[in-house]
Amino acid sequence: MEFKQSPWSAEQRRQSMRARAKDAESAKDQPLQMYLVPPTGDVTLEEFDALAAERLQVLRTFERAGHVGKQKFSVEWEEFILSDLKRQKLNAYYQLLSRRGDSSAAAVLSAEALRRDHISHFILRLAYCRTEELRAWFIQHEVEMFRLRFQSQRTMDPDVGKFLADNGIHLNEVEAAERDRLREPLVNGTARVTADTLELTQWYTVPFVEALDLVRGRRVFLRAGMAYIPARDLGSIVAAKFRAHLQHALAMSRRLLPEVEEDSRLKSMLNDFDKRYTGRDYSAKGDDNTVTPEMIDDLSRQSFPPCMRELHERLRANHKLFHGGRQQYGLFLKAVGMSLDNAIIFWREEFTKVMDNDKFHKQYLYNIRHNYGQEGKRASYSAMPCSKILMSGSNDSGCPFKHYDRDHLGKMLSAHGIDKTGSSEIFELTERSQPQLACQKYWELVHRTPFEGAMQHPNQYYEESRKTFGGHRAKTDRGLDRSHVIRASLPAKPSPSGAAAANTSATQAVWDEDGDVEMSEDLLQSLEATG
Repeated sequence: MEFKQSPWSAEQRRQSMRARAKDAESAKDQPLQMYLVPPTGDVTLEEFDALAAERLQVLRTFERAGHVGKQKFSVEWEEFILSDLKRQKLNAYYQLLSRRGDSSAAAVLSAEALRRDHISHFILRLAYCRTEELRAWFIQHEVEMFRLRFQSQRTMDPDVGKFLADNGIHLNEVEAAERDRLREPLVNGTARVTADTLELTQWYTVPFVEALDLVRGRRVFLRAGMAYIPARDLGSIVAAKFRAHLQHALAMSRRLLPEVEEDSRLKSMLNDFDKRYTGRDYSAKGDDNTVTPEMIDDLSRQSFPPCMRELHERLRANHKLFHGGRQQYGLFLKAVGMSLDNAIIFWREEFTKVMDNDKFHKQYLYNIRHNYGQEGKRASYSAMPCSKILMSGSNDSGCPFKHYDRDHLGKMLSAHGIDKTGSSEIFELTERSQPQLACQKYWELVHRTPFEGAMQHPNQYYEESRKTFGGHRAKTDRGLDRSHVIRASLPAKPSPSGAAAANTSATQAVWDEDGDVEMSEDLLQSLEATG
């Protein structure tokens, strides 16, 4: 095999590198860009990781927006994204994507916001170029963000001709006379255009091959190989160009990946980046340490997510859990506000029903103290996010919406008071491999109110539940729909034997043919009295 020497001299290569550096410096200061030129300069490993995680949060916001039932690029869809970015305090991206009505707002796009956007895009290219599935996910949400940003930029500065021309998108403006002459076919052949709005819309023509998305959706008028595009649909044309560029760029990044991964530090950061948890850190205990062992039974029925409620009920039934279950449940209890002393009491009371106190201290006490940072390297461990639980699923740990089969999941939902219609909605989501959305739907069915944001963490489920019920302690909740709480707390049918039967034998509940429970007035009054 022969290798030919590059025809460029060393000086020519240096000049090329200087030119690329100049282009990169110029590109990162542009309010809108195709990410054609990689960034230059130095970035610390900590900032490298932080910038990538920040952009991942933004792309996941776009992913969540696709599940809330709002039409893409509608005003409601855009408002959802901006409010979610603001809630997460992603100020740089909120600034880049916000619509602004005054010209002064265009000038406040800070150099730091543009820098973070430029660098983080190229970092995530390296993380998401590995498989076809990762590439498809990255392209979809980057294109959505790019198009929203283009629309916002046009609102701030209508003159984007230079950007379009620099990227090979040449638009021909339609004169008023031609527009009037084609009035009828433009109204009939263009989506969301009426005779009243025709003259208020600026029109452009492009070769129809550059507007295939619009042509496919029958949203534009075609004539002599040209597509007549209203100004509001320019984003589709530019987004198609960006998509094609990004597909090629990811293929090139995939070829360069082995060279990048020669640095073991970068390799460890980029591997499995798509599974990175980007929500709140639940390493610390709750706002106050008022959750005691006596409260857990009531809290588990009322506010624990199904994964933790299942672990609690399994612990009560068997008086033990495997290591994975103890870790998952123990760290969750720590984050909801159970102190170390109360945690020791809680686990000891249950475990010593099947073992002596000495065995508990020798085999299990160390692990409890270790989770609270009192043993070993004395690190305070975080409660497990959904992303980590979904990857486990061994023995008694895991997520019911991923690791249970349909029959097992159906029995759990019935025992938790979810009716047939609600169960069908949850089954549909689990069959589409969307366990977190299934958990979110479960929360909404139990609490009878929409869940704001996206379900990412069991402790997030718990905190939102306590907010909905109006208090931290279960016994101080007021103004609550008591019949609904009872329904969600009772098993689907009385068991003829075992702990469930003992707990429900005196409830004075009447079960109808559909398996729904009807509570007697005496029981409702007694429950109100005991609060």
